[in-house]
Amino acid sequence: MKKELLGYICCPSCRSPLELEGAVEEGAEIVSGSLLCRACGGIYAVEGGVPNLLLKQKLGDEKIMSRGFEFEWKYFFRTSKPYFKQMFLEWVAPLKDDDFSERVILDAGCGMGRNSLIAASMGAKAVIAFDIHDAVKLFYGRSKAVKNLHIVKADIFNPPFKRVFDIVYSAGVLHHTPSPSLAFKKLSELVNPGGVFSSFVYGRENNSFIAKVVSFFRESVISRMPNLFVLLLSYVLGFLLFIFLKFVFTPVNYVFKLAGTGNFAGYFRFLAGTDFEYSVHVVFDHLVTPIASYHANSEVESWYRDNGFSDVKVWNRYGITHIGFGRKK
Repeated sequence: MKKELLGYICCPSCRSPLELEGAVEEGAEIVSGSLLCRACGGIYAVEGGVPNLLLKQKLGDEKIMSRGFEFEWKYFFRTSKPYFKQMFLEWVAPLKDDDFSERVILDAGCGMGRNSLIAASMGAKAVIAFDIHDAVKLFYGRSKAVKNLHIVKADIFNPPFKRVFDIVYSAGVLHHTPSPSLAFKKLSELVNPGGVFSSFVYGRENNSFIAKVVSFFRESVISRMPNLFVLLLSYVLGFLLFIFLKFVFTPVNYVFKLAGTGNFAGYFRFLAGTDFEYSVHVVFDHLVTPIASYHANSEVESWYRDNGFSDVKVWNRYGITHIGFGRKK
């Protein structure tokens, strides 16, 4: 933890300022200590360089939901694939590289932190990344040298942050929470007037088979299995996906020039440009979560309208996901 983080965080219970006590420092980093709230008496530990700002008494389904993702981010900890920046910029469109320069950014549900590192590399004044699981400590250990990056263990429904953010983004997270609309509302309250909120969620359009059949199998069977078994299954299915992409889809697409980006064609074209490891990761990511919801374009748009955003844009990506964007009034 860097001392500058105190300017961005607050008590998750009463939203009052936090004070640092008993700090143990290593260079510019605070590796342990306590964060105290004088208003309500809350005490939060800094553990392994990461402040733990979870309200334990309020954690429910979201903590259970995080277990599979914690395993995922510890196993698939990769932050430097050449196509990751392309993915990130698609997820936060219409934002460009220059839009991040000297801005204060919140990465809501940072996972392994690859998007946080990309945002930090584009000249952000500060990137605050948070997630609910212990994999954030691994992320911190591998990225603490990045001076404009701060990492917090926190809950999306009780975000311990001041309203200081120029850009808030949540890439592929809201649809894995028990209440995506409430999670959206909580994050929207952290955006400065004139600031923007970018979101990426699963679309209901063109996803009926996955939403009904695959989700039922995943939620009732796969998500109850040990993570190592799900990982093994993901390698098998990921291998089949990789073979399909390289030796079936790619030649067919080359010969017949499959039109448009809907109905998975655009997504398959993107996946065909990745590697075997990413195919496995994609499969595991879809199987391991017990919660995955799918949302209509109009529903995502209503989240923005209902929470005080203007310049709202929601569009379909690859025919199966929605990218949302809005500017806080």
